[in-house]
Amino acid sequence: MKSGWINIESFLSVYENEELLKSYLKVNRLSSISDLEISCCNSFFTQLKLLLSSKQKFGYLLDQTVEDGFREQFDILRFAKNSILNVELKSQYPHDGLDGIYDQLDRHTYLLNTLGKDVFAFTFVYDTNELFKIDQGKLVKVDFSEVASSIEEDYIEENSLKLIDASTILISPYSEPDKFIKSRYFLNNKQKEIRNIIIGKKKGKFSISGGAGTGKSLVLFDLAKEYNKNSSVLYIFVANISNSSQLSVQYGFQFKSISEVKGWSVEDYNKFDVILIDEAQRLTKDQYDIFISSTATIIFSVDKEQVLKYEEQTEDIQTLLNENPNVEKYLLTNRVRSDKALSTFIKKLFDLKARGLDPMEFPKVNVVYFTEIGKARKFIRNCKTVENYCCIEIAEYTTVSTRVKKRKQILSDSENGFTVIGREYDNVLIPIDERIHYNQDARLIAETYEYYPYIEIKNLFEGITRVKQNLLFVVINNPDMFKIIQEIITWYDDTKR
Repeated sequence: MKSGWINIESFLSVYENEELLKSYLKVNRLSSISDLEISCCNSFFTQLKLLLSSKQKFGYLLDQTVEDGFREQFDILRFAKNSILNVELKSQYPHDGLDGIYDQLDRHTYLLNTLGKDVFAFTFVYDTNELFKIDQGKLVKVDFSEVASSIEEDYIEENSLKLIDASTILISPYSEPDKFIKSRYFLNNKQKEIRNIIIGKKKGKFSISGGAGTGKSLVLFDLAKEYNKNSSVLYIFVANISNSSQLSVQYGFQFKSISEVKGWSVEDYNKFDVILIDEAQRLTKDQYDIFISSTATIIFSVDKEQVLKYEEQTEDIQTLLNENPNVEKYLLTNRVRSDKALSTFIKKLFDLKARGLDPMEFPKVNVVYFTEIGKARKFIRNCKTVENYCCIEIAEYTTVSTRVKKRKQILSDSENGFTVIGREYDNVLIPIDERIHYNQDARLIAETYEYYPYIEIKNLFEGITRVKQNLLFVVINNPDMFKIIQEIITWYDDTKR
């Protein structure tokens, strides 16, 4: 029996002796557990042990946390060949009562299901000595015999929480509507808190801000789905999107790109109870003024770092929202679309002197080099075909009067910052040519040596932050950038030498 793995009898044998219990918890690296949690655990194990065989009493993990873009804590876990047991301990009913118990069990079941085993999840309430589980979508009371019957004889001394991959449970409501409609998505505690606060308000104007990948769109869609039960809803995406009509049908509320409501007046918007606006940092000042003056409840999702044009930067819609006393502001800070390693890599890439970053391995990031652009194009096309990479570049610009293309893309059919905004992709490929380099402050910059109205580096950032799984850089005739990306990828290994 490894340190950290709990046998029920051994736990109960030291519970009554404060000094022995303290040492036992230290041996098993459980010193952070509160006295109240220990009391709950003791009560639960005392009643459960009477129904267990000797083998069923082995193999328990206590107070485990998974952090992979989101944070979720598990009180009791037991991993077996074919199943996972999860028991959550409550000293009393949570502040949101049975709904809170249901929500936590539902989240944990959803997370643990990604490991491909049968999941048996329960909640034990110490105060009332009650056990709950979810059965056919409803919270029901059970007894200890049901918990006991869910425990396999054999067990695995391996913390399978480490195998949970956030990218497999995070979805894009724009590109994966079927999963969203079936509620196969995950809101972390902060996202759910903001959603519940806004839903609890009768009317108003609200903004949800946060960086790329913090889940703003997911919260906005979840709000739209909830409002749509009893209210007329309009969802506006402030970018071009080709499947708005399809999304309207699938979601059951009106979905429009900003271009489709270009001629609408405030009276048109007043016909709706609730209007949700995603990527609001790309609104014009005139559009913002119309929405603010509407009688509808308006919810803006905004991130000033994801503006793509200089005029959007000048309008600065996020500052207007922040300075408006009639707008309630909420902030999402934790990135959920990628794991910590990917997030660290991206921060380091854009600022080589970024503080607060620790050397780590980046197994999902790779870089290759080509001198000839023709060979690079062929390689990129093969990556798209064979490994399903999405190639994302800084957008081209076509002049209005002469129709001349500025800052031509390496592949004419690549996606760009404008076409991928709001979306996520498992595998992202980023071409890097000689126009991308670092300035004297070690910050990544992208330059265009001709007239160009878009913000190059913001376009690049938009593309890179679309990644969920694997990030591949194809560097073309830019040896300095290849070497720097290599040094970031091998940062951890190099510090160990």
